[in-house]
Amino acid sequence: RWFSDSVHLTTTGQAEFALWLRAKIQELTPSHYLVPNARIELPVVGQTLTAPDGTSLTVPETATGVALNVAVVRPEGGGYGTVWPCQDQPPLVSSINYERDDIRSNTVVAPISDDGTVCLLSSQGTDIVVDVAGWFTGSEAEGAADPFVGLLPDRRVDTRFGDGGFTTRVTPESPISIPIAGTGATLPDGSATTVPADAAAAAMNVAVVRADRNGYITVWPCGVEMPLAANVNYPGGAVVSNGVIAPIGANGSVCLHSSAPADIVVDLNGYFDGSLAGEASLVDPAFRAATPTRLVDTRFGVGVQQERVSPASPLRLRTHGAELADPTAPDVPLTVPDGASAVALNLAIVQPTGNGFGTVWPCNEPMPTAANVNFRTGVNISNGVVAPIGADGDICVHLSSAADVVIDVAGWFRGGANASFVGAVPQRVVDTRVGIGPVPT
Repeated sequence: RWFSDSVHLTTTGQAEFALWLRAKIQELTPSHYLVPNARIELPVVGQTLTAPDGTSLTVPETATGVALNVAVVRPEGGGYGTVWPCQDQPPLVSSINYERDDIRSNTVVAPISDDGTVCLLSSQGTDIVVDVAGWFTGSEAEGAADPFVGLLPDRRVDTRFGDGGFTTRVTPESPISIPIAGTGATLPDGSATTVPADAAAAAMNVAVVRADRNGYITVWPCGVEMPLAANVNYPGGAVVSNGVIAPIGANGSVCLHSSAPADIVVDLNGYFDGSLAGEASLVDPAFRAATPTRLVDTRFGVGVQQERVSPASPLRLRTHGAELADPTAPDVPLTVPDGASAVALNLAIVQPTGNGFGTVWPCNEPMPTAANVNFRTGVNISNGVVAPIGADGDICVHLSSAADVVIDVAGWFRGGANASFVGAVPQRVVDTRVGIGPVPT
């Protein structure tokens, strides 16, 4: 039936052989590879993590959001990935942007579905790696506001198409002001809400699209002077995004500056309560926002010794006791208290000597198998990090290749028995390359 002369396949034989060969190839294809028409449904509630003091943690049902680092590894083409609460349809937003054959990571503060999951998709076939750094706690007190309110991700700015009323590229001479407080939004269950006037900060994804030249983005609370800080570093002509926890100004807006002309896309993922609700919050709100403050710049010896960070010498940063800039009283510094559970920071890698990755973790624990930023030789890149603070008050940064490091901090999360963010030693929960995590469906 297959062969006409014991050597040559008949038409039937060709078809049968093609089907057999296809089945054998599929057996060898990695089962977890993420293709465009599939999604990864990642359980968050019930995940077992390790606290900075070494004890075991379990993500509870009251968690409202999760801090993730999402990395794409060698995608088949340029595209984007989206993270959203699984109970909703995928929104038209991006959580990470990438180019063909890239290795790129981004921090995502993701709202959790009512069933305890978050979903991930990619517009191009790719391997994907996800690390969890902790979760945001929901308020259990009747009438008290949740420290973090996750929203169905919503596109607030897209200068390419005039979304949000922004119709021109952002230039160094024309920063933009993005209204947040008082604006309408949608909760993950589909109901309408309004971002309250006392919201302290917004969880956003900021994308830079084909800037005219190399540069950086600064996001800060409107109403104060633009700080010496960066939230996104980008090469000219590329599409680069970054997760940003942006303190909101007194007028309810955040401001955005670009050092080179570029199109800008901003998606809102949620907000942090700024009220002092509840007895435990009378002194310390859930998230204490600061004007982004540069605590480390190894190029000039700011905060640490003036030398590049190498694989053999991780950077150690004293976090408890660090002084930040107060957006409401610029002349009076804010001091990160000993009870803070984590800080919101931007980690920039400057002129690395080789390809590699950077890991941020609480210093009193062994360095985990996790990454917060991926970089290429000679290319400046940054990533937002929700960094859990160790029991000794420090955070550590390891680089797999030598580079200069710049760290800007935008605030801290309340710790203790009423912590607004429960930080964990970063833990890998998805790695499609080696079959870790759920199979895409």
